[in-house]
Amino acid sequence: MLALAFLATAGLTACSGMGDEQAAVTPSPRSTKPSPIRVAVVGDSNTTGLSGTLENGIAAGQSWVAQLHEPWFVVVGGWARDGASTALMAEQVEPLPDVDVLVLMGGTNDPPVGIGQEETIGNLRKIVDVVHPDAVVLSSVPPVQTVPKRATDLNAALQETAVQAHWRFADPWAALRVPGGTWAPPYLRDGIHTNTAGYALVGQALRDVIRGTADAGGASY
Repeated sequence: MLALAFLATAGLTACSGMGDEQAAVTPSPRSTKPSPIRVAVVGDSNTTGLSGTLENGIAAGQSWVAQLHEPWFVVVGGWARDGASTALMAEQVEPLPDVDVLVLMGGTNDPPVGIGQEETIGNLRKIVDVVHPDAVVLSSVPPVQTVPKRATDLNAALQETAVQAHWRFADPWAALRVPGGTWAPPYLRDGIHTNTAGYALVGQALRDVIRGTADAGGASY
């Protein structure tokens, strides 16, 4: 069962209804301490925050994953490296126990190494099969400034895949792009990555999606 992301109520008092006597209702046995949502992430440099590795990106506060604060979330593992294709992600990811929500963000680096959309989708499915989470959030990829149609077309395929697989599709880059699919100027860094402010916005958007996915009981993986 997915972890709940809301605090339980502490207790209640009520009248007995017999004369003027008062009776205290026994407090709810549920703890007021929230159970964190167990999150795993797999991605490329847009998950590391262009910091080399997932661990480096979180430690530096550059990765969007750094926005998953306790006590609501605990990052239980995953894999992300700068420049990674979805093929490399599928090769490197390892099984993880008791994952409530897996967040996938990949595909930007596939076309330059000859990986087409069909193979990209297949690799993402392999990753889910390995991790076997309770629910999946499939993220869109960020704009590609020089070839915006590349990202736009891939995102359409990712959204369709999420619907077919009963995953949750998320577009955390929506606020960072302009009509036409290119970067909004405040968040343009090098054409395929954003800056610290941009990654913070992405993390905040995904944080809300993850909580919503967990609260809804997850997707039917």
